[in-house]
Amino acid sequence: MTPASSDRRTAWPPWSADAAPADLARYVVPHAVRMHARIPGPSDAPVLQRLRVIWDRLRQAGIGYAHEPVDSGPDGQWIRPPAEVLVAPRNGTCLDLAVLLAGAFRHAGLRTAVVVLDAAEPGRPGHALVAVAPAGTWPAGLPGEGVWSAPPRELPDEVQTGLDGPPRSMLVLDPNGISHPVGVAGPGTDTDLATAAATGYAQLTSNAYRWRVGVPADPDVTPYTPAALPAVLPLRDPYREPGTAESALRLLRAEFQVTPFQSRDELTVLSGLCEDTVRGPHTTIAVITGRGGSGKTRLGLELVDRTARAGWYAGVLREKAGTGRSWEWLAEVTAPLLVLVDYADARAGSTIDLLRVVARRPRPAVVVLTAREREGEWLTRITDALESDAHPHRLENIELPDAHPRPEDLFLHTCAAVRQGPHAGPPRLPDPDRGTRWTSLDLVLLGWLAARGQDTLPVTSAALYDEVLRHERRYWNTTFEHRTGTPLRFTGLIAEAAACLTLLTPAPHRAAEALTAVARLAEADDLRQQIADTLVTCMDPGPGEYVAIRPDPVGDHHLLTTLEQRPDLLERCLRVGSLLDEDDLGEGLRSALTVLTRAGRNDEPAAAAHIEALLRSEPGRWPLAATVAAALGGAARTVLEELAAASDTPLPLDDVSAALPFGAASLWRLALIVDERRLEDGRAGGAEPDELGELLFLASRRRDDAGDRSGALEAIEEAVPLYSDLALLDPGLHLPNLAGAFNDLATHRGATGDRYGAVDAAESAVRLQRRLVAELGPEHEESLARSLNTLATSRAATDDRAGALSAADEAVRIHRNLVRTATPQGLRDAYVSDLAVSLGNLSHCRSAMEDREGARAAGEEAVTLRRGLLSGQTDDTAADLAHALNNVSGHRSAAGDDAAALEAAVESTALYRHLVVLNRAVFTEELAASLNNLSVCRSRTGDSEAALEDAEEATALYRALAADDADVFAADLAMSLNTLGNRRAETGDRHGAVAAAGEAVDLYRGLFDEDQDVYVLDLAGALGNLSAGRAADGDTGGALEAAEEAARLCRHASDTKGGAFAAETARALNTLSLRRSDAGDQTGALAVAREAVAIRRQLASAEPGAFTRELAISLNNLAHRLWLVGDRPGAAKAGEEAVASYRRLAAVNRAAVLPDLAAAVNNLSVLVGEAGDRERALILDEEAIGLFRELAGINGDAWNPGLAGALNNRSVKLTEAGDHERASEAAEASVALYRELATVNREGFLPDLAMAVNNLARCRYESENLPEALSAAQEAVALYREAVTERGDAFTADLARALNNQSAVRADTEDHQGALDSAEEAVRLYRASMAAHPTALVPDLCKALNNVSSARLALRDRGGALEAVREAAELLRALVLAEPAFAFDLAVTLGTLASALYLTQDFEGALAAGQEGVELLRDLAGDDPASFTPELAVATWALAELLMIRSPAEASAVWEASADAVPEGHGRAEVRAGAADWYASRGEGPAAAEDLVRAAELAHREDDLAPAYLTRRVRQQIRTVALSFEPPPSGLPEWAVSPVPDADLELIRSWRAAPDWPDAETVLRARADVVTGSTVAVGVDIHVMLRPDDDSLRQLRELVCAVERQGLEAVLAERRERHAVEELVRAWMDQPTREQWLGYLETHREHLCADAAAEVLAASTAPSAGEHAAVAALARTMSMQTVAGLVTHAATAADHALEALERADPARLRLLTDANPAALDEPGAGFVLRAALDLDQGDLESAVQEMRAGAAVATPIQRRARAVNLARWAARAAPDHVAAINTLIDVLGDPSDQE
Repeated sequence: MTPASSDRRTAWPPWSADAAPADLARYVVPHAVRMHARIPGPSDAPVLQRLRVIWDRLRQAGIGYAHEPVDSGPDGQWIRPPAEVLVAPRNGTCLDLAVLLAGAFRHAGLRTAVVVLDAAEPGRPGHALVAVAPAGTWPAGLPGEGVWSAPPRELPDEVQTGLDGPPRSMLVLDPNGISHPVGVAGPGTDTDLATAAATGYAQLTSNAYRWRVGVPADPDVTPYTPAALPAVLPLRDPYREPGTAESALRLLRAEFQVTPFQSRDELTVLSGLCEDTVRGPHTTIAVITGRGGSGKTRLGLELVDRTARAGWYAGVLREKAGTGRSWEWLAEVTAPLLVLVDYADARAGSTIDLLRVVARRPRPAVVVLTAREREGEWLTRITDALESDAHPHRLENIELPDAHPRPEDLFLHTCAAVRQGPHAGPPRLPDPDRGTRWTSLDLVLLGWLAARGQDTLPVTSAALYDEVLRHERRYWNTTFEHRTGTPLRFTGLIAEAAACLTLLTPAPHRAAEALTAVARLAEADDLRQQIADTLVTCMDPGPGEYVAIRPDPVGDHHLLTTLEQRPDLLERCLRVGSLLDEDDLGEGLRSALTVLTRAGRNDEPAAAAHIEALLRSEPGRWPLAATVAAALGGAARTVLEELAAASDTPLPLDDVSAALPFGAASLWRLALIVDERRLEDGRAGGAEPDELGELLFLASRRRDDAGDRSGALEAIEEAVPLYSDLALLDPGLHLPNLAGAFNDLATHRGATGDRYGAVDAAESAVRLQRRLVAELGPEHEESLARSLNTLATSRAATDDRAGALSAADEAVRIHRNLVRTATPQGLRDAYVSDLAVSLGNLSHCRSAMEDREGARAAGEEAVTLRRGLLSGQTDDTAADLAHALNNVSGHRSAAGDDAAALEAAVESTALYRHLVVLNRAVFTEELAASLNNLSVCRSRTGDSEAALEDAEEATALYRALAADDADVFAADLAMSLNTLGNRRAETGDRHGAVAAAGEAVDLYRGLFDEDQDVYVLDLAGALGNLSAGRAADGDTGGALEAAEEAARLCRHASDTKGGAFAAETARALNTLSLRRSDAGDQTGALAVAREAVAIRRQLASAEPGAFTRELAISLNNLAHRLWLVGDRPGAAKAGEEAVASYRRLAAVNRAAVLPDLAAAVNNLSVLVGEAGDRERALILDEEAIGLFRELAGINGDAWNPGLAGALNNRSVKLTEAGDHERASEAAEASVALYRELATVNREGFLPDLAMAVNNLARCRYESENLPEALSAAQEAVALYREAVTERGDAFTADLARALNNQSAVRADTEDHQGALDSAEEAVRLYRASMAAHPTALVPDLCKALNNVSSARLALRDRGGALEAVREAAELLRALVLAEPAFAFDLAVTLGTLASALYLTQDFEGALAAGQEGVELLRDLAGDDPASFTPELAVATWALAELLMIRSPAEASAVWEASADAVPEGHGRAEVRAGAADWYASRGEGPAAAEDLVRAAELAHREDDLAPAYLTRRVRQQIRTVALSFEPPPSGLPEWAVSPVPDADLELIRSWRAAPDWPDAETVLRARADVVTGSTVAVGVDIHVMLRPDDDSLRQLRELVCAVERQGLEAVLAERRERHAVEELVRAWMDQPTREQWLGYLETHREHLCADAAAEVLAASTAPSAGEHAAVAALARTMSMQTVAGLVTHAATAADHALEALERADPARLRLLTDANPAALDEPGAGFVLRAALDLDQGDLESAVQEMRAGAAVATPIQRRARAVNLARWAARAAPDHVAAINTLIDVLGDPSDQE
């Protein structure tokens, strides 16, 4: 029989298949099934008919399917009795359903049995079936001992395969068919009898299961007795139909579920607790707390609803009715149990009774309690009862934040849910007025109003509540009339009654008695009862609730409005309230004070008058008033302050002082008033020294709390001598006071700028505290730790970083030990607060020592501790949390986690904004610092406009502070100006940036003169910003001067501090590199650029998150520097590395990195273009323009200059590629943008406009549009002349360049004299500018001299021409000695010089110049063949021509030497091809053929080092030369010599020129005979070899092959269909906004979700192709509404992705995050998704790193929720993944638990 177990009942125990399998028959109770289901009894009706009736009726019973547990537990499996399956919770597992069916069949007189199967695969759930013997006998008779332990041999042949199969002796049914899915769909649910029979047979004979046991339902077995179902169930359903609610305030209550539940992590945590409870031995009690309107009840109801759908008996506890059986039944329920007790703080007794019932259950349960706060007697009573009853339990606390995490969603979902008619468009959530913040309640009420068609929504809470109350009062009056049959005579009377009830909050049955406080109702008993009944009905208080207008904010507002009209109501209410029993009231006087204070926010004088009257009439009420004042401020605080200052104060000042703690953010003014008055009275009364010292100490602290630093210092300086004298007389008594006074003295000296005096005082304090610990014991360790903290802060202020770190470390160690050993919770909390302070201090000290990881760890721990202490968010704890958040934000930013840094900065600033309202003197400085930090964080995440606003506000606050106390706040003002300068620069305000940076430098110089060690880096940083600002403003010299000084300061600091300032030094060197380059010192620029990269590479290796971005910046700069010195491969390599780094960073935080990525891609396009890869350069140009367009779309003012620059760059590349039409288009677009910018800020953008116009002139010139080119060139010159006139020499060199360009254009228009004039003016300007920059302009001067030479030649002045080019050569020759990068310029100029010398008959001079130029080019081509072999071939040709005059052998030798100078490969092939061409031009066929064959052999082989464009160039040149022979030389490859028929050639050309498929198809149709011809394949193959980088040729080759196989028409039809799909996809991807492309997807859903579109997207290289492919894939299985939600909301996508994670579906997870990549950055969730994706790729190390980084910034509730998600994943994952997933779960451990 049933084995012994932990079950305390015997009526319905768990069933053990191992110990007592035959007992399964005892759970078959036909009479119990009949009690709850209308099923037929025994009859003569056919068996099949009876089966169908029973099946259909049970299927209609609404039974939910509960998933089968894999493991039944040590005591066996719990089987739900029929009442639970059919009534409550009305669900069951397959075994429950099988037993239920067996009972029903037994009742109908049928032979039946239950068959239990095990899963063949370990770890999978088993199954249960129900068997019926239609003939009334089993094939082999009844089994021995009532159990078939193995399937009877006859079984397979005796079971029907289905109802329509041949009749046999047994029918086996799948019982799941009578159930319905309630959560995740169950297998085989909701089927007819025929399907159940077929499924049952299939499962019985399947290899997926194996027989466990079969048990016939023997009527002779004594059944178990199930518990009787109570008449009234103890739990009610969580939700009601909205139609039963008649008013807004009722309709929008949580129980009506009008607004769909918005996902939140607290629900995940609670559901995870439920899952843990089922597996554990304890009852779980979850306490959900939060202010009114925060969503406690809705969260609890949603938990109930979801657990009920998962098979639990879950509901809301009804009010207990006497001693009935209702609650007792909960002890008998076999299903998992969850009970929600709402407003548990008012139902402590009921909760205790409930828990005593729950304690008798054999299975654990979950009890969820909701309350406004944990504090108070109610929870203590419950926990005391649990301990007294020895009830094993687990207590969990869940505190909800005030604001909803998704306000817009909440508003819109409410509106959509309540909306009664169609709307033209979604309503807009109104921005609240300044000082108003929408709560969750406000959002729901606003949604309700919007749904009712109200066009203009309120923008203040008061207006919102007035509007809602207007509807509510109409409802009250209507209800009164319906109840009484007569309208209410005085319409304001019921509103006054509602205010009275809201103030007194009586129990419902005492409402009429409470209304005697309303004068007009005091004697009107009948009317009073009618109004009381009406309001109780309308307000509908829940079980255990008191009567009041709910939610509280609406009720408070109504009360104040009423008291304004009926001021006598307050005293009347309190008098009546004093007569009521305490249990019949809510919070009594405190409630009245709270309501008045909250309501007084809209009219403080009126509320204050009421509160003052209450306190003057009874002063003993002051502690309660102070409690309310501390929590809410407002009128209660104002009244206390005024009464404390009054000469006739009724307040006991000594008691008030003792009750007010230091740092009381909300009551600081009251404390200051009280203790200043006590000090004044003490002095006047001749207080003793110890008493006066105590009063001075208190006054000092109070003044400091008030922000009066000087006053605080003055008081403590007076106190210290008093305590010193007293300590000499009685050390034991007064030494602690003296040590404390020294500690405060150190703090106040530091705060007023006396840094070294602060160190002296702090060291004295520490010395005394050590003495006290040694002499009096460890009770003084707390004070020692506090003094060490002060010492650490003081030492850090004097730049004694090592000393500061030592003191901070010791303080943390002491505080950790104090926390560890503290026993009372209150004392432990105090020590935890001190530990948080120490950790914050330690984080600063570690950061100063470059230990960023350690700094962040300490800062994060401090935040975690602060959050743990934050209860009800008091002002004091809020200030501590704000400080910790601001601190950790900086550390997160330093570690590269910009999103988390911004999150902390936003929260910190919001807290300080609240605190500054309470205490402007103290918290203005903190708010300014937080705003400054917020500005930096927003800038790093790409929000430059908001960042500028924050910086401007911070600077304004610091200016005001510095105006009052310059000594204290000068450094802060300088710091904020530095930030402001950066923000102005980012938004395009160049002058403003320089002004702010200059002011910051001036302030820091003054501070540096006073204390160099402390301010050296601040000054260096300000100089760096000033340098950048001056450079942007065109002041090259000033910029270089500031950068050099900054670098010198940083080097000095780093050298003297042992390299501790490496990051700052690298930053200064990077800036210096830019400035030196601007000034023409390319070698010096390169040297410091290399040094900066080396430093940052080392830093990034140690801390990738913190320094990868900085390394990318330095690499981008190094690429520029290398390019300028001629190292093109090195430049490209550095540029590629920079772009790769930015791409990785952008994948994590696109907004923050996008500007850097755009600039780096633009830079790389220049580098690869200069290296000869023009096609890739153009691709990169397109990308850069796209990136800048994206940025400009966000902030045109800031990024249109970048877009204009990228367009200008593209025009240069297109010009070089010969695409003059598109080049001109890009140049025109660039000019147009710069014209717009110059219209707004002509001075700032005039030089840029001139540059763009100058480039436009070049584009027109290259396209041979000479008139327009000349016009643009003249405009560019005029613009630069204007710039020079306005801003001096900064743009003289640019004017010279424009003149040089103008000279070239004039020369081509045959205006040679004009060309000469322009070139000579350019030369003069360059010479003048070179006085300031001797080497920077040499290359440009030489270009101008070359133009002068050309113009003089045109004017037949050969001597003048030679003079000019010779000067250019000499200048470049000297420059190359210092700057080898200009060797190429020298080589080109030497070629020009050789020509000029030859024309003047100086053959030897010409030969020498030509040889020198060739030697230079050989060296260059040897290092970089792709870039320089064409120029080497040209120069060698010219030299060979000169040598032919003297010796043909020398001419041949010069070609050999040039070829040998280039490494073997395609570069050497190009030189050989040049030689062949030269020989051919001279008619030397054999020599030409020999070199051509050698060139072809080299070019035919693969050359891994040769870029594709070099291969293309040399092969085409070889073919051109080869085809010039008649016949071509032998020994050449086919691609070099085989003729391509003209028809084939025309096909290939036309195909390549076709812009799209329709044109391509036209080409193919027009040349159908060619496409299907026998020669085209060879011709295409030749062109593939000649153009290896042309994908269109490969596509043509594939098409030709397909035509050979399928025929032309079939291929064209196929490609036409694909093109249609491509066009559809392209049009979809080109939609400018998400809303538009979602609409496009909905319109074309059928085609975009087809396989063809998926193939196109998979093949696309477009950046957004992956995202579109994922969205299309999701749209196949999801509604468009769901797809739109997850695509447009990262949080929604993250929710879906977490669900996929829990289902162990990584493919779905990846699809969802591809559809909305922002989900991977969703705070608190994205890091787990990234880690899961890493783990799915087998990269556990990266997954763990992601988890660690994410866990460090996640809130505790987020970490707990993610642990639940991962645990669910582990439960469903493959066994070999479980260990890795558990590793990720371990990383989520709470940092507060770590040492």
